[in-house]
Amino acid sequence: MLLDGNAVVPVNIAICNPTDVDSLSAAVRSMLYEYSANTARKYGMAVYPKDWKNDANQGIDTTVQTVLDKQIIDRSLAGIFIFGDTLGREPDTVTATCHELERMIKQNKRVFVYFRKPRSNYTPLEIPAYYKTQEFKKNYGKKGFYGEYDDEKSLVSLVCGQLDRYLYEESRKLLHDSHLYYNTMEAMKNAITEKQDNLIKYLEDYIRYPTTKIREKRAGIISRPEICLRSILKEIDTCLSNCLDVPIRSIASSMVYFIAKIPTNEGFRDVEDVPEDRSKNWFTVDNNQLKSLTFEHLFSPDSTLSQILKKEGKDFVFYNSKVDAEKTHKYVKSSSDENADGSIFCHRFFLNLSGELHVDAYLMTSSYHDYRFVPSENESNVSRVKNFISTTLVENFRPLITTELALIYIKHIEKRIEAFNCRYPECQKDIVNVN
Repeated sequence: MLLDGNAVVPVNIAICNPTDVDSLSAAVRSMLYEYSANTARKYGMAVYPKDWKNDANQGIDTTVQTVLDKQIIDRSLAGIFIFGDTLGREPDTVTATCHELERMIKQNKRVFVYFRKPRSNYTPLEIPAYYKTQEFKKNYGKKGFYGEYDDEKSLVSLVCGQLDRYLYEESRKLLHDSHLYYNTMEAMKNAITEKQDNLIKYLEDYIRYPTTKIREKRAGIISRPEICLRSILKEIDTCLSNCLDVPIRSIASSMVYFIAKIPTNEGFRDVEDVPEDRSKNWFTVDNNQLKSLTFEHLFSPDSTLSQILKKEGKDFVFYNSKVDAEKTHKYVKSSSDENADGSIFCHRFFLNLSGELHVDAYLMTSSYHDYRFVPSENESNVSRVKNFISTTLVENFRPLITTELALIYIKHIEKRIEAFNCRYPECQKDIVNVN
């Protein structure tokens, strides 16, 4: 029962527990990773378990609990709470797990609570914790259901069965709402594609007949593509922040593009990329989260952008750790890094007209403040995120970016023609003009 368009929705599930049952939560986490492939096929929902050991990054001037609340609890759709036969090792205090459970209940999220079945006898030292736990279970029983397990195997089975029913219910809700969403998205894609096709045709006519006056009106062409492109970069940051659990303030995208052909009175000619002076035909766009990029930093031999420029045919590079990339001369630290780690990727876009390259562009996105796209260096997780960025993310934004690059190119063409006409008015009849 995949959603329309075979879309798979990521679902974060928090796993919370006192430290005395860490082995049980590890077993549940392992099961969820295997279980995720089945839920993606059955319900169009991929489960991503989140816990404090593997998915939290300590912030600056914040308590550990605040970090866990914001990064784990607040970003999860549901929570699995596992207790032993007591609430934890300190029965006289409100444990972190109980606090997280109450927070998730207040947010009206689904919670799954599990206790080990009581033993037949307790030592005198254990009795206070036992009674406190029974009181908690009695009070919680008024708010929701909790389950009891015998051992690890029964707990995993219980979680799997209840989570399956919950995801089935959620998938029905999503399916109910998805038709309007996907119809709207399809209409937007068609409109963007049509606009892009019209622009490409317009530009190809422009190039094919360099000495002919083009009489077509440029209906619907927006004249501020740099601003639109800056907005797209912000959308990319927002998308990554939501998908990868990185704060939006710690992600910044920028783009650099090269005008490969310019108009002359003899048609369009190639522009030579001169490394010593790239400021003439290379241009940058950022989303205002970063200080303006310098050409010295961008085109340093050890920069991430240079890794693509050096290797023809390579359109994507990804480094989960900028510190490690710097050690291998694949990243140059900037003032925005502030001696902290992060991640970076660079992806190439281009505008081909009549089979020739006219605009070459590169998207660069970095994370900062010790937030990496994948918190741990788990190879499978890194590979999965890398694949998501290089395919799903990029392909969704490619039509928008290509459209704005085409509009930017038109502006560059018109500026050069206008400057030429002003300089040599007697040659205007031989230059391409636009009504």
